Amino acid sequence: MLSPKDRASSEYITPAFIGVGALIGALLGLISNGRYIVDFACCVIVLTAAAVLYLRHRHFAFFRVRLHGDQICVLSEDRNPPITGFFTTRFITAHSTDEAAEKAKSIVLKDWTSGRYAADNLNYRSAPRLAIMELSKASLFTWLLANNTEHSFYGPEDGEL
Repeated sequence: MLSPKDRASSEYITPAFIGVGALIGALLGLISNGRYIVDFACCVIVLTAAAVLYLRHRHFAFFRVRLHGDQICVLSEDRNPPITGFFTTRFITAHSTDEAAEKAKSIVLKDWTSGRYAADNLNYRSAPRLAIMELSKASLFTWLLANNTEHSFYGPEDGEL
């Protein structure tokens, strides 16, 4: 857990790192007479942002959490049998596997109870039942490139797990 002093300093360090990265990128672009200014600036900003993310999350671990959800009812686009379940993966920063599991479940439940899928769920009186299928550590690189919104849906004909 970050101490209040570390948390306060990291909040000020983040914008400073990004600002310094942008300044270095701009200077490198000027030195090269405007050639490659976009390349230099983008590379420096991306590397600086990665360093900032690493520094801010150095007390955390990165986790990949694969979840299974069921007890939903969403009409499919072609009005065939409804969607009754899904699989999804979330990449989470947490102190422990227990915290990662709880954060992942919380994020997915929020999507289904008050977020982007809430209006589509005809079984609106209850949240989906979630189960952790897999939980493993992930790298910073994987976490940075993760798409934390995708679902793989299935219908009643695909059966229960």
